[in-house]
Amino acid sequence: MQAYGTYSDGVLQGNYDTYYPDGSTRSNLHYINGRLTGKNREFYDNGKLKKEMNYSLNGLNASIREYNDKEKLVAEKYIKNEVSSGTWTFYD
Repeated sequence: MQAYGTYSDGVLQGNYDTYYPDGSTRSNLHYINGRLTGKNREFYDNGKLKKEMNYSLNGLNASIREYNDKEKLVAEKYIKNEVSSGTWTFYD
């Protein structure tokens, strides 16, 4: 796997992108002061969306949507203050 990102004072800052060995995108992440923030995505090696994560409050809270390799929604999860929160829903 290859990864490209920027560190400042030892912590990730800005975009951090990872790639599968064939060069296809594995993830597009965004960091501020070493914490995930905003909209982040992970992909299967076939290019289909695997996970969509939306982080807020300095990375403490998140809503996460997970998909199978055909991009069918399989789970919705929530994090509050870095702890599982609310109702997590799983789909067949």
